[in-house]
Formats: sequence, C-alpha cells, structure tokens
Amino acid sequence: MAGKFADRSKVQWTQIKPGGDRITVHGEKCSAVLNRIVFGFPDYYHKHMNEQISYIVSGSCDFTVGEETFHTHQGDLVVIPSDTIHNATVTDPEGCTMLDIFSPVREEFPESNLNPDVDGEKNV
Repeated sequence: MAGKFADRSKVQWTQIKPGGDRITVHGEKCSAVLNRIVFGFPDYYHKHMNEQISYIVSGSCDFTVGEETFHTHQGDLVVIPSDTIHNATVTDPEGCTMLDIFSPVREEFPESNLNPDVDGEKNV
C-alpha cells in the first residue's frame, strides 16, 4: 500500500445525519475518522467488532462505554473495546470534534475524497 496525504483545507466533510459530519481515511489495518457533531445531536448507542480509540479534538462530550460514563474535554482519550455498547453525547454548546481510530478497518465507512481537483470535483 502506498502512503496517503490529505490537505485538510481541501477535503470535504461527509454528512452522516443533520448535525453530524465525518472525514474518513483507511490504512491497511485501521481507519481514522474525524467526526464533527453539533450540540443536541441525538444519542446513538451502538457497538461494533472494531476496537476504537477516540481523541477529543475540541469541545466536550459525555462518553458512555458499557456501564461507565466519562466526562471528556479537549485532549482526552477514550478506549472502547470491541463489541462494547457506547455513545457520545455532546455537552459543549459549540459542538464536539473527535478523531476515532478503528482496528480493523471500518469497511462500511466510505473513504473521503482526499485529493479533490482544483475546481473541487472528485478525482476518479
């Protein structure tokens, strides 16, 4: 696999649902997903087979992992074992941005277009 580079100023966010956007990059054995979530975004308790590490880039949220809830802020990390129910509830009125690392690859998440052309159209 060749290396990848993305100029963040050119990569477009992909809307998950109103109030939730992501940028996704896949490696051979892991995925990185930058999530931007607004205050009031609905809770989404879920689990998946991937192990997940979440880094709070900005804002704050209450991160529930199994039976525990962590009050997270910018700079905090949360580790979520595979097949564990979890949820992030945004507590900052300005929203929350988090970087999620998944292993293995989160194949159901399409990779973002990392290299848009000068006019903003996607490369094929």
